[in-house]
Amino acid sequence: MFRFPLRALPALALCLTAAFAPAHAAEPVFHNPLVQQRADPQVSLQPDGWYYYTATVPEYDRIEIRRARSLDDLGAAPAKTVWRKHATGVMGAHIWAPEMHRIGGKWYIYFTAGSAEHPWEIRLYVLENASADPFAGEWVERGQIKTGWESFSLDATTFEHRGQRYLVWTQTAPDGSKGTNIYLAKMDTPLSIKGPAVLLTKPEYAWEKVKFAVDEGPAVLVSHGRVFITFSASATDENYCLGMVSAPAGADLLDAKSWTKLAEPVFRSSAKNGQWARATIRSRRHPTARPTCWSTTRATTARSRAIRCTTRTATRARRSSAGARTGCRISASPWPTRPGNPPVALPSGTLAM
Repeated sequence: MFRFPLRALPALALCLTAAFAPAHAAEPVFHNPLVQQRADPQVSLQPDGWYYYTATVPEYDRIEIRRARSLDDLGAAPAKTVWRKHATGVMGAHIWAPEMHRIGGKWYIYFTAGSAEHPWEIRLYVLENASADPFAGEWVERGQIKTGWESFSLDATTFEHRGQRYLVWTQTAPDGSKGTNIYLAKMDTPLSIKGPAVLLTKPEYAWEKVKFAVDEGPAVLVSHGRVFITFSASATDENYCLGMVSAPAGADLLDAKSWTKLAEPVFRSSAKNGQWARATIRSRRHPTARPTCWSTTRATTARSRAIRCTTRTATRARRSSAGARTGCRISASPWPTRPGNPPVALPSGTLAM
């Protein structure tokens, strides 16, 4: 998440992870940024051929959705408000990080909210819509997702793996210790979890504890025989970065020993490229014959390393191209953008998976 009083909401950028993509494949060109003045973006491509999009709005007071036939058209697509915060009580403040999922023939939006009287009493909530079209039907409040203990919690996402649905989210520890951690649990319904939660990661390295001890914003990608979960870490300024944990696809995901955590971030600020606070990724597979996935992310290009009111909405997009099944080679070539935002040279290196 990107939360401080003088923030300018970062825009939506796009990065492409293409596994074994042939050298002759044409590179698409996207508006840069795709969608302005939105944080915590989430996009899913559904069987009906539409890209469905939702994100945090600057006012923190409602949930909007939009759709388009292509990623590049999302910025121009009309937004529909499907729910507004309460005037009093729970779900009355800080409406953050919505995610829309199609589960069992219904639509669900998982989101974060505080109460009107106590805005920082942040919890997880769900909306449900039984219509086949999320722009039709009625979005019904289905209440809070109970995680097993009551504390500051946010950024819920869900995925299905080998016939079992899971919830992944951010929460402070049951013992009240400082910092936010990432947890995972099985779901018995789209509205609830069953059994104890497993701790996937907590702030332990220096890059996770700059100014604040933060692991948050989990995102899931299953690929190359592994389950990858990225997360955002540290203060929401130029120190904000992306870490990653992963487990073999056939492992017991509720066994903490199944998960391996990288000792360094997979994305971090780059003074050379003028890229700051690259964090919060949402990955979705692209429906081609090749194993290609798109990852939407928030990124900020700032005039100074202190991302305050000098923040610009212009962002850059990055491309990474998978090499062997055990690694990801970050391409050194620029990503094509629309006029007005020139391409940026990318760093090179190898990321072990």
